[in-house]
Amino acid sequence: MDVFEEIEKREKRLNAIIEIAEDRLKHIEELGVKAKGPQIKDYSAYYVFITLIGIILGTAVLAFVSRRVGSRINIPIKLYAVLLLLFSIPAVYYILFNRKPEESPGSDLVERERMARILLERFYKPFREAVQADDRVKIEELANRLLEDPILASSMEILNEGDPKIVAYALLLYARYEPGLENEVKETLNIVTNKPTKALLEALLRKGYNPQEQSKIGGDREA
Repeated sequence: MDVFEEIEKREKRLNAIIEIAEDRLKHIEELGVKAKGPQIKDYSAYYVFITLIGIILGTAVLAFVSRRVGSRINIPIKLYAVLLLLFSIPAVYYILFNRKPEESPGSDLVERERMARILLERFYKPFREAVQADDRVKIEELANRLLEDPILASSMEILNEGDPKIVAYALLLYARYEPGLENEVKETLNIVTNKPTKALLEALLRKGYNPQEQSKIGGDREA
């Protein structure tokens, strides 16, 4: 496998994701159709709130009546107060924390488009530049970015471009390669699924790494 060819394939795939997302979003906008179907407004929080107010008012009325009639009628106000408290806690929690925000039309498409752009700009573009220059420092920086940037890492994982931790390890292995690490490179090749990174390690095994060489590990292309 050629590293540059594999990078181009991944770039084409990500650009296709962006184009498809843009086309579908445009289609959704033109039709006025929501991506996830018609949205039904959730009134459950209002019902819970009204019920809670009703219980509070009912308890207040009972307390008022109890004071007016005195000991002639035994009204268990304390019991109602306890029941009110027991109901109020989950009701307030539901109203404040359990309501799901409404998703905008095509939000999943927008998210996939965003992740594809992130991968192109933050990973594959600097990856191509680093391989063209055979710059081990930039390759190591790219590996560290994968480990330190959770947005980039999650984008790679969600869009099935590879396990970011394994890809980062493979890049670090390439950047710090020295004689004697051949077996470690071979073992990493068995688990890395990102094809440009796999191609980079395969080229490393074929040629070996010699800092004095003028040829590029990634291939014979000019930058």
